[in-house]
Order: sequence, then structure tokens, then C-alpha cells
Amino acid sequence: MALRYAITKADLLPSSKIWLFLWSSKHGPVYSQEPEEYLTTLEQWRCMSAAKHDNTPIFLAVKSEQHVFNGYGAQETCDMLFQALISPLMPTYLICQHPALWLRFKTAVLDYPVGRLRILQEEALPYVSGLRPFHMKRDAHYRFLKHVYSYQRKHVTVNQDMLSLIHELDLVDPTKTIADDGSEKGQ
Repeated sequence: MALRYAITKADLLPSSKIWLFLWSSKHGPVYSQEPEEYLTTLEQWRCMSAAKHDNTPIFLAVKSEQHVFNGYGAQETCDMLFQALISPLMPTYLICQHPALWLRFKTAVLDYPVGRLRILQEEALPYVSGLRPFHMKRDAHYRFLKHVYSYQRKHVTVNQDMLSLIHELDLVDPTKTIADDGSEKGQ
């Protein structure tokens, strides 16, 4: 039995909630497609989380709140939080209440999916890897993995700008030093 949807002219307006047709009712808007709806939903989530003093670790909150963070799984959440330089165990309400943390978090939430879309434009990762639709390039996973920042990584590489920000935010343990190979050494 096929499901049919009656689409009216109102449904075709830019403000329509197109994700209702693409995702389940538990999923929300996507920033790249519906920025106004997304920003409204994100701000509502922030206010609600701060008001109810939500102590859930931010990693779990992002992963489980698909009505706000549509499409964020473990890898996306981990890498987005790394990009924001926010610990995955930090309580959600602290991020939502603290202006500087919220700005870092919100910026990463908005920038991360844009970076994912940029991979398709800048890299040789076409939708179809050959004339046959199910032919995959042998090195496609390696091409993608270089865009995974921290998820299940033993070593994480940062550029000079991020390292400077890490030091500026005082996120480095002063009792440790960074070895030539990037690992830490105690004093």
C-alpha cells in the first residue's frame, strides 16, 4: 500500500517544513536547507535545556535530540564538539547558559555540516564513482577518513590556529608537554 501526501501551494513555500516529508516526525530541520527554522529550533532547545537545568552530557544530548540536531550520530557529534573545543561530558545546561561556550557550540553546530557539504565540492567524491551506480572507488573511505577529526582516533592533529585557541582558552594541562610525535609527556 503506497502512502500519498496531499501537497498544497502552502507546502511549497520556503517556510514550509520540508523535513516532515523527508524524515520521521522525530527529526527536525537541517540548517543548510532551512536556516530560519533551524535557528529557531536551536534557540528553543537552548532555552529549554538551560531552564530545566539539563545535566545530560552534551554528547548524549546532541546525539539523542534529532529534532534539533538532525543527522548527528556518534561520529558527527564527536567531531563537532572537538571543533568547538568542548568536552563531550560537559553538562548541557552549562553550555546553554554560558555565553562564550554557547557561541563556540553554536558556531560549530552551524559550521560542521557546511564542512561536510564542502567535501563533496572540493574533493573527488562524486555521487557515483563510475558508470555503474554501485561501483565504489577503492580509496573512497581513505578520502573520507581524512575529514574525520577525532572520532575513534588515537592521535588528533590540529592546525596552528586551533592550537593557539586551545592555549588561549587554557585547555592545555601545564604539567604535560607535547612530544615531537604529538603525544603528551608528564614532567
